[in-house]
Amino acid sequence: MAVFIDIDLYNHLTSIPLSKLEPELGVSALLGTVDVAKNEVEILSSIHFPKIAEKPNGSIIPDGVLNQLKSLNYILPYSLQIVGLVFHLDEEISSFTLQKIATQIEGLSKILTIGCVHNKSMNYYSVSKDKPQKLKVQNKKLKVEKLVSLIHTIEFETSKEILKDISEIKKTMLSNLNEHWGSITLNKDSNLEFISIVTEISQLSRIIEVTVPCDDKKLTPQTKKGNVFMAFDLHINLYPLKSQMKKKLSELYPIFNKAITQDLIIKLQRSVFDEVNEVLIPPQKIPLKFSGLELNTYLANNNPSKFEYDLCTSLIYHAKVIAGSGNDLQARMLLRGLRVYFHELGDKEKMQQIDETISEIC
Repeated sequence: MAVFIDIDLYNHLTSIPLSKLEPELGVSALLGTVDVAKNEVEILSSIHFPKIAEKPNGSIIPDGVLNQLKSLNYILPYSLQIVGLVFHLDEEISSFTLQKIATQIEGLSKILTIGCVHNKSMNYYSVSKDKPQKLKVQNKKLKVEKLVSLIHTIEFETSKEILKDISEIKKTMLSNLNEHWGSITLNKDSNLEFISIVTEISQLSRIIEVTVPCDDKKLTPQTKKGNVFMAFDLHINLYPLKSQMKKKLSELYPIFNKAITQDLIIKLQRSVFDEVNEVLIPPQKIPLKFSGLELNTYLANNNPSKFEYDLCTSLIYHAKVIAGSGNDLQARMLLRGLRVYFHELGDKEKMQQIDETISEIC
């Protein structure tokens, strides 16, 4: 499998040892795509995590960072993933250390690459608990594709009894999503090639609405006695792979289903059940935009995720790093999104930290 890294990203990563923020840097996550159909991996961007003060337990990556990386998996656009980790070291990394890292990150994601920056150069290794091998990664000017938004609303009638059991609500919603998938329609011509949507300049034009005909939903103007009407809005961003570009939208229905299912599962995990009003309250999605990407947090005020909170805290540091490399605009854009996140939580301390960081950048 050929592995490529964006040349600008490579230059950024190898210049970090010259940065005043380098002593605070713990590990960097590499974001990219694994396109099995083209047998290619593209490394497009990175997120930098600061060092965490934890009691030493023999691990190379602190548990706190591992948990943040797991949370990062949830908020990435579908098809964009963590494809590697980069360590910034004062000396060459040993095979023993590489094996320990591989053991730690097993199951974290489809991580393929460990990068090590040493003396302003970068070496890559394949992830393996056996003897790690050096990996050839080619520098290349890569394009970050525009995101496509998938929108779908689940609507159905069901017995009031399911409201008494949160697990039953979740089963019913997942079942309803797939029950009618064979009859979905789009707000676009299903014979269009995907590239025609991806290359649209307007974000509104890159929204694909997935709907189910009313007749298939079997809804009536009046809810039947003993039943309740339920509706759940879903939205997820999809990162397009090169192998998908020439495909018709109808050929991508299985991909759309997987992406929307992922959004539903995460939302159900983060939802809070209001027992008084007998309603499921989904988390709020707050976008974090930078470097042509958009992450979406899943914030539930009554049930916030500690790992997501810690991740957003680390992203304040990440904004400082990218500002230090000359990307002030991208840093401010990210910080504005983070300010909204912490404002929703009423975290005045973090809001003040963000305001001070923005002032430093300006």
